[in-house]
Amino acid sequence: MLAAFFGNDTAITIPTDSTVPDLAGLTRSFPDFSSALAEVVDVRVWSSIHFRYADVDARQLGITVASHVLANGLTPLNGKHTGQSK
Repeated sequence: MLAAFFGNDTAITIPTDSTVPDLAGLTRSFPDFSSALAEVVDVRVWSSIHFRYADVDARQLGITVASHVLANGLTPLNGKHTGQSK
């Protein structure tokens, strides 16, 4: 959804809020949203949270759901584009 809104080529920096002393204040920078998403998959595999196929499938499911929501769910109420009152 963020890539659709801002454009996939948008560089992002994400700060951590970890309570682990060596990780506190750490930031991660990515050249685009796809790179950040790829790292999320890798990290979940490296930390033994999931098998790669589960994260790859989940990433595709998330992309599919986001595409559907963008196409069908994020539409103005009552045909109004500014303000959503009746």
